[in-house]
Order: sequence, then C-alpha cells, then structure tokens
Amino acid sequence: LLRVGELPAWCEGSYTPRPWYIQSPRRSGCTHIPAGSKDFHGHTMLADITRDILACTTCPLRQGCRQPVPGMGNPSATVMLVGEGPGEHEDTQSLPFVGPSGQLLRELVTQAGLDINQMYLTNVIKCRPPYNRDPTADEVRACLPWLDAQIRAINPKLILALDRKE
Repeated sequence: LLRVGELPAWCEGSYTPRPWYIQSPRRSGCTHIPAGSKDFHGHTMLADITRDILACTTCPLRQGCRQPVPGMGNPSATVMLVGEGPGEHEDTQSLPFVGPSGQLLRELVTQAGLDINQMYLTNVIKCRPPYNRDPTADEVRACLPWLDAQIRAINPKLILALDRKE
C-alpha cells in the first residue's frame, strides 16, 4: 500500500513528485493540471491523456511493442491499481491486466468483495519492454508524466502499487 506520490522499489530514484503540474513528454514546458480536473462528465481529460499516450513515441519501447496500454476503468474511481508494465497479452489487446496475472488479480479483488469495474487500472510503463524485462530507469522516467496525469485526472483516494511475484 502506497500513498499518492510513492512508487514501488523498482522505481526507486526515478520519480520526482510534481504536485501542481505535469511535464508532458510530447511537449516542452509544463501543463497546469490541478488535481481532479475533469469535465462535468469526468471523462474529457482522461480521454485526452489516453489519446496522447497512444500517439507517444518518446522512448524506444514504442518501436518494440504492438500498441501502448494506456489504462482502463472508471474515470471517477476512488481506487487506482498501478502495475509495472504490460505483458504480452496486454500488448496484444491494449488493455491492462488481461493476462494470467490480471485474471488472478480479478479473482482476488472479487474474493475481497470489491468490484474491479469501479476501479481504474493502469501501469507505470505504457509499452511492453522486450521479453517482459524490467523497465530501465529512463523508460520509467519517460512514462511517469503519463501516470502523473492519470492520477491527477482521476484523483483516486487510494492507489495500490502492484508488483510481480518473484
């Protein structure tokens, strides 16, 4: 369990919290995005972020994956699940947590009496690293602005950082 602004140990040293703005990897300069910024339906900002993630070519991971995996779920979620990065199944479908680990996650969430459809699911890295290797610090840094923007758009009360079983 992590608080907003904290990430798992595999991101150690690669994350600098940006409390009032995000640095967009596609543009120079900063875009002011106050926490919880949404249109009256709660969708527009997240849709814009998703569109930009799908068009992103900031790091070399984009050339090696089939398609980015922006995230999915309730744009007004109070709980956000954040994994390390997409695997082969996610890369194929452009959806997070659809492979065997995702099936286990869904079972565990259901057993806990929670509804995964009321959560938002995403990853730190938006493109699959080759051979499912660990992402490099530079790859994490390239994708963190997208995660920051998603957190600001959704403004969840709880962020659960998920790590793979070793």
